[in-house]
Parts: sequence; C-alpha cells; structure tokens
Amino acid sequence: MKRLQCGAAAVFLVSCLASAAAPSARADDATLALPASSLLFAPAYIAEEKGFWRDHGLNLKTLVIAGPAATNAVLAGSAEFTMSGPGPMLRAVIAGQKLIAIGNTADRLMLEVVLRQDIAEGLRAATGGDERTRARALKGLKLGVDSINGFAHTYLRYIAGRYAINPETDFTVSPMQPPAMVPALKTKAVDGFVFSQPWTLMAEAELGAVTWVSSPAGDLPEMQPYAYNMLITRSDFCPNKPDLCRKMMAGVNMALAFIHDQPAETLTILKRRFPTLQDDLVAQAFLMLKPTLPRTAQINEAGLKNAQDFSVIGGLIDAKNRIVDLKSLYTNDYVK
Repeated sequence: MKRLQCGAAAVFLVSCLASAAAPSARADDATLALPASSLLFAPAYIAEEKGFWRDHGLNLKTLVIAGPAATNAVLAGSAEFTMSGPGPMLRAVIAGQKLIAIGNTADRLMLEVVLRQDIAEGLRAATGGDERTRARALKGLKLGVDSINGFAHTYLRYIAGRYAINPETDFTVSPMQPPAMVPALKTKAVDGFVFSQPWTLMAEAELGAVTWVSSPAGDLPEMQPYAYNMLITRSDFCPNKPDLCRKMMAGVNMALAFIHDQPAETLTILKRRFPTLQDDLVAQAFLMLKPTLPRTAQINEAGLKNAQDFSVIGGLIDAKNRIVDLKSLYTNDYVK
C-alpha cells in the first residue's frame, strides 16, 4: 500500500514539475477600430463585456476613430480590425490597398434621415408623402452626418443619386459625431441629420423630430439584403495569423448567439454602454436592430453586391471601377 501511495505521489510531483516548467499559453493582442459609437456595434460591445474574446485567448482593445479613418487605421497598421459598411473597403481596394472582409454582423440597412419638426411640417404641407417627393424635398437643407464620405453621407448621396438631386450643391452636409447630432438639431445648427438608432429615436423622443426617410421602415427596399457591418482587416493579416482571426470571429459568433438567446441581459449591457440615453430609447433601438443580426457572421454575397451598387450610386466609387470578382473581397474561412 505504501508503495502505491509513493508511486502516486511521484506521479503527482512529476506532473506538477512539468506544469511549472511548461510555458503558459500567451494570449494574442489586437485592436478593433470602430468608426462611431452606435448600437450597430452591439456584437463588439457584448463580446468585450462578456469576455468572449478573452475566453478564446484574445486580448482585444476597442477604440473609436471617426468615419473612414477607422479603415485607414487598419491600412496603416495601427489597428488590426475595423467594423464598417463596405464603402471604405471598396474605395481602398479600388485604390490598390489590400483589404478583406472576414465577417458581417448585420444584413439590412438601418440608416434614417430625421428632420426638425418645423422643417418637416413645412415640407409635408408642400409635398406629398411618397418616397420620391420626400427625397427631393431635402434640397436646400443642412444635414448632419458622422463624417464626409462616411456611411451616413453615402446614404444621403445615394438618395440624391436615385432621385436626380445634386448631392454637392442641392444640400449642405455638416460632419459631427453622433452624440452631437441631437444637440445640433435642438439649436437649429442643422435642419436634420442622417444616422442610425438610437440617435434618430432620441431626436424623435426629445425634440419631436420627424423620420423623413427610413430603411428600417421600408424605404429603399432594393438595398435589402445589405452587408451593413462587415469586419475588415488587411488581406495578408489572417493568412499570417489564422488562429488570431479564428479567435476574433469565434468571439463575434458567440456575441451574436448571445444577443438572440439572452436579449434581456444584452439590453442591460447596452444600457450601460449608452448611459446618457433613456432606457426606453435603447430598448426601442435594440428591438429594431436585433432582427438585422444573423446568428453567425457569414458574409452573403448578395448583400455585398447591393453594398457596391449603393456605393456607386452614392458617389463613393466610380461605376467604371466596379469590382467584378466580389469573392476576392471576402472570406468565410474564419467564421467556421
């Protein structure tokens, strides 16, 4: 009996020594640059707060770099990933830069145009209510967007291109960060703004602003599906660090599943992320956002095709520069 006990003790000692000698697995470090503060990035907020990336051995730092500058940060190497609509990526690829999308977390356009109540009431009295007349009524207005050539600006120019409005002369755009949009509307610094929820909902609730054009409400139906929030990196990054990219996408997929399976806890987390917003506004925005989020972040090529059409009509890229081989723009290898 003593010999068995001693043998067991020896095995335990050897095991302990081996464990002590073995180097601990080192977590990978990476940075995710977000182009704005928005509920659209809920999968990133959830993955960070729930520790899904950490659990997969990824130390991910998130930061906000406004508009297309987030994509530029990836190109410059100061960030490994960004989440964005495809527009900045398409422009970069056409210019010879090497970027690729490895996931998509939203498959519908969620942008809206909201106008000050006094402006909207005057326009409504002078125009009809169909999409064309509402779009053309934007002529002469000053509208806030998150950045020049950003997603909201392209949305405005898409509307202009579709309805024969000159986006350079028929209205004025004023770049500002989303939290500044409602105050700018209140002080009449702008006549309206273009962005997504919860900021558009906040303008409605606090100022009586009127939603004038809304993809969530069914406007611009030709743009569904849409690759609305792609996860983008440099083309050579994932082939050189495939495990890191798998960890990144594993965390995103866990977050997407969590959002669908645990909506109450998700909403609690999002309310903490936007403490200056009323809880009911965050809840309303989340109800609008949730159906746009897939359970896994696989990229749908039809959504990417619509995104390129949107960028052409929106003046972000020239029609002659359309990318024919869309498969060269994305991979689902790291989502699996």
